[in-house]
Amino acid sequence: MRRLPWSISTTVRNPERLQEFLRVLAEFEGKQFDIEVQKQFQIRLIQERLYSPTKIPEELTDKYRDPMATLSFDEARRIFEHQGYKDPAMRGRQSANPLNKLGLAVAIQRLGAVRITPAGRLLLDDSAHSSEILFRCLLKLQYPNPLSKDFKEKYGFYIAPFTAVLRLLDYLRTHGKNGLTREEFCYFVTTWLDIRKLQTQAQRILKFASLSGKQRTDYLKEWLKEFYDEEVSLQDTKVKNLIDYGDNTMRYFRYTKYFAVVGSLGSWSIDVEPTRIKEIEMLLQEMDGTPREFSKLQDYIDYMGNPEIPELPWQSSDKLCILIADLQEQFKRSGFSAGVSNRMLEDSPSPDYPRSKLEQWLHELRNLMRVQAITTRQQQNRWHASVLTELRETLLKTARQRQSRLEPADLEKLIADILTAIDDAENIAPNYPMDDLGNPISHAPGNRPDIECHYKDFRLVVEVTLDSSKNQWFREGQPVMRHLREFENRFADTLPIFCVFLAPRVHQDTYSQFWIAVRYEYDGRPQKIVPMDFQQFGQVLDAIIYHLERYKEFTSTQLLDLLNRSVSISGLEGYNQWCNHIRQVISQWCEAVKR
Repeated sequence: MRRLPWSISTTVRNPERLQEFLRVLAEFEGKQFDIEVQKQFQIRLIQERLYSPTKIPEELTDKYRDPMATLSFDEARRIFEHQGYKDPAMRGRQSANPLNKLGLAVAIQRLGAVRITPAGRLLLDDSAHSSEILFRCLLKLQYPNPLSKDFKEKYGFYIAPFTAVLRLLDYLRTHGKNGLTREEFCYFVTTWLDIRKLQTQAQRILKFASLSGKQRTDYLKEWLKEFYDEEVSLQDTKVKNLIDYGDNTMRYFRYTKYFAVVGSLGSWSIDVEPTRIKEIEMLLQEMDGTPREFSKLQDYIDYMGNPEIPELPWQSSDKLCILIADLQEQFKRSGFSAGVSNRMLEDSPSPDYPRSKLEQWLHELRNLMRVQAITTRQQQNRWHASVLTELRETLLKTARQRQSRLEPADLEKLIADILTAIDDAENIAPNYPMDDLGNPISHAPGNRPDIECHYKDFRLVVEVTLDSSKNQWFREGQPVMRHLREFENRFADTLPIFCVFLAPRVHQDTYSQFWIAVRYEYDGRPQKIVPMDFQQFGQVLDAIIYHLERYKEFTSTQLLDLLNRSVSISGLEGYNQWCNHIRQVISQWCEAVKR
């Protein structure tokens, strides 16, 4: 019997990008999703730079790499045809697949005209609630389903993955195991095809977790041989794909805010979100991971595309009161409520209140918990040399690795935590979407700076990237300058505004592009940008740690001095001199801070 693991999507790895793919697909609504439209859809994704082809025609290389240059449809078509695909239309089908799978659209050749479902329309119109919309989509996703030719019950599939994994985690917890490591999730969850075999698969995981070394490896090989019904190496493409499927599924599950992920790429672990335990309990009383039966394909399409179903168990007033009271109690146990006077924490909810009022109460209570969690973390970490040392080591470890084991969102949080720890900032505000405790569920959206910092005497945006390639200048250069200018326009005050750009290595072309903005102008006037690589930033942190250990505090005026000196370019000629100037400024500044 053919055995395949299940997966959410490997085409759209970041769930936030679903909206952009859907926006392009909506241009074809009403047209037959035939071979020609499939190709046109993929060409439009290239034109919008939502899909990155591996080969670019030489005459279009510079234009494609310039993010400010607009590609014509014909130019995007030439890039598409330059790939030499054996089945060009297949690329469009693959790009539409996650939208179909999640019930956001119907773009399947045999089903006629492209249409955006009510769930997809809601996502296009209300991106602020994208995590809630995706949550409902994932709740309903099941195998088998009438839409899929591969994931049928005769091939062993009988599972609704989202609630099944919640049940699995609950079962493991009752047997003394909290959460799943990356290995456990990738190797044993996406290969778990039948909810009726929950206990069997859980026992496999518990056994695997109890082993180490060669015994652990041998046990894994035995399981993979059983699953695939053949001997497979851990280096086999099938096995590597399991890691890929698991990593992507983790991203989608985390984005709903019902799963908490700890760690970074390559070493994460996943568990239920602790602030939503009560909701999960209610959910599992009504949905246990068993797939529903659908006699007609259209019934399943309507089911997946309806954003109002399934009705969530806490949509009644009495259940909302239970959730509010539970969250109030969590506040008290966490200590977040110390010194906080707020009626949302002190009043008792009543089922007699309008449901809309209770829903708003719960929403605002979650926002308050998030703010208090971040504030508490900032207060605990500020001016702690030991905390800053640990954060610095994580950053430099990332710089030493040939391939980062950090997700972009993890890097943004790491830098935000570092900035919080070093000085007297009034507010450090990362723009990544957060869970209930202020942890990232994805990286910052493309239309905002990664981190916004507000100090008494200046403002600062910080942009971070893991890209050290020759493509860095066009992937990061223009967006960084645009984000900075938009930030400058938002704060039309007299405070100076800077940008720090951080990367494992700053490419010389990136220096060149930023030099033009600093020395001359970007969109009409100069900017204050300071590029640093991780090693240079680590050097700055070394000096600050030394200063904290000696003086117990560090002020933002000292950071302002570093920034001002870095962009003081009078007498410099060209970006190479500026690069050396920044290096010298950092060295001199660090020596002064250590005195």
